Amino acid sequence: MSVVFAVCGAAFATWASRVPAVAAHVGLGSAEMAVGLFGLAAGSVAALLAAGPLITKIGSRWGCWSGRRCCAADCRRSWRHWFCSA
Repeated sequence: MSVVFAVCGAAFATWASRVPAVAAHVGLGSAEMAVGLFGLAAGSVAALLAAGPLITKIGSRWGCWSGRRCCAADCRRSWRHWFCSA
């Protein structure tokens, strides 16, 4: 479990150090980037609040299965975007 927390911390640290470069690359100012980052945080809180009742309703097995499927679909979509676009 400590490895998972270490990897998540390292991933966040690398993302946090790249925020100015990403903002410059997409042409966003400080205010627009702040709104975007706040949206990410607000979406995370909303998802955490909705996850408990949803898992209670559908069960942990179906919750894990659907989460795995959504994650795999997103990984395929991201891979196609980054490596297959011309």
